[in-house]
Amino acid sequence: MPTFEIAGPGPDGDYCVVRSDTLGDVTHYATLPTSYDTAAEAQKAADAYNADPASAPKV
Repeated sequence: MPTFEIAGPGPDGDYCVVRSDTLGDVTHYATLPTSYDTAAEAQKAADAYNADPASAPKV
């Protein structure tokens, strides 16, 4: 099952949500395409995706 966390701030001062999938001993990371102005906005999105992973955008 994927987990979603925030990352940032990036060079432009924005934040993003990162999806992590662990298969055995290997973890794959993918940055979702939407950026957020604040860490709080990104965390709200990550929390929503963790509650319902099917609602996350496909990467």
